[in-house]
Amino acid sequence: GSLLVLFGATALLGGGIPENGLARCVLEFTAGSFVYHYWRQSSSTQRYLPELAALLWLPVFGLVFWLPVPVYPTAALAWCMLIYGLANDRTILARFLSTPLAYSIGEYSYSTYLAHYFVRDWVKFGLVGRHIDWSIEIGLYLLATAVASIALYRLIEVPGRAYVRKLVGMNRGLG
Repeated sequence: GSLLVLFGATALLGGGIPENGLARCVLEFTAGSFVYHYWRQSSSTQRYLPELAALLWLPVFGLVFWLPVPVYPTAALAWCMLIYGLANDRTILARFLSTPLAYSIGEYSYSTYLAHYFVRDWVKFGLVGRHIDWSIEIGLYLLATAVASIALYRLIEVPGRAYVRKLVGMNRGLG
């Protein structure tokens, strides 16, 4: 029953989690496992397949917004394509993600993950009743998320990691 709901789901991503979240996670984990095994077994001479997967993941993901396709399997396929394309460091996208700028963005990504939801609500709250162009709203949201992410990373995440390393180091010395 859950798989029928999962494959028939037309709500946008993030919707229907109580009804099919577990089935979605199992599907995504299984798909990721298949991608990993295919990647391990595939020949290093496959020159264009990873490049093609990295280039086509976004149009495949976009299908959930443009066509009446099942959301979760289509989105899972797109993410599998992206991961497969990035697993090969020869793709253009993988090379871009190896740049210092992309690395820095990655460093802040967990803080961004933690902050973005709350920032979204505060930006919406601050703009209630104001008639502002959507592009300005998005710009304010992105700017506020970036500021919150940097603050959270530098003031909480980095000191927290140092504290945990120190604590773990002290505990190793007791044994």
